[in-house]
This record gives sequence, C-alpha cells and structure tokens, in this order.
Amino acid sequence: MRAIKVDGGDISLNSGSLDFVTGSDKLIQGLTLWLQEPLYGSPLHGPGYTTPNFGSILTSFIGNANTGITQANVKAELFRILGLYQQNQVLQLQKAQTISVLNYWNKSEIIEKILAIDVTANTFTITANISILTLANVQTDLNILISENGIVVS
Repeated sequence: MRAIKVDGGDISLNSGSLDFVTGSDKLIQGLTLWLQEPLYGSPLHGPGYTTPNFGSILTSFIGNANTGITQANVKAELFRILGLYQQNQVLQLQKAQTISVLNYWNKSEIIEKILAIDVTANTFTITANISILTLANVQTDLNILISENGIVVS
C-alpha cells in the first residue's frame, strides 16, 4: 500500500503532484516517523481520540551517565515502538482483508520479525542499529542517531 512521501518533515511534491512511497521505503519512512514522534498520543483513530503510548521517549535518555542502563532502556523503548508499529500493521491488514484490498499491500513493507537491535551509548549521543525481516524475506536495516538535536534515521 502506498503512502505519501515525507521529506525533511514536509510532504514531498513532484512537479506539483504528491510523491508516494511503497515497499521497504514505506516501512523505513513509517518507522522513522514513529521513532521521531514524542510520546503523547496520536490521532490515529480520528479527532478526539489518541493511541496510548504512541511516540517515543528516546531523546530523554541523552545525558544519562550510566551508559549500561541507558543502552538497556533504549533497547526496551525501541522494542516497544516496533511492537506497536507491528500491532498497527496487523490491524490495518485485517481491515484491508475485510474490505478486499489486501492486494494493495507489499510484503516488503510488513514486519515479519525483528532480527536484532544493537545500542551504543555515551553521555551525549546514542546510536542504534535495527535489523528487521519483512514478509518478502528481505532484511531491512535502520541506523538511528539520538542526540540533543533529536533523532536521525538512515
């Protein structure tokens, strides 16, 4: 299923028309947006409704002196966010099946399992490397840099 492409926090246009992403690019974009969103709830269910625990607290770990505890907390937070994302995918796929549009989904944008999350922390920056296996049996890797300036995913 395609999604509107976001570039630098803005909707991407191509000659005045909306740009779209699909497949593993859509998965990476979706996870990036989820990781960068501060924790406070989401309007995923329409006006006046929020999804509890949506967003991340990753930037709150910057400045912690004990890097061992920081690494464990960041890893747990990443697992939590990826788990929520995966649960959301399941709900969207069930809805797509109900209305007979399951064929719009691409297997390379659906998380099958999380292969690894490796975290390295120091006082001022945290890096995390995530490996995900999609239903297309393709490994997708995300490199995350968390600093006082925010979260960058590549």
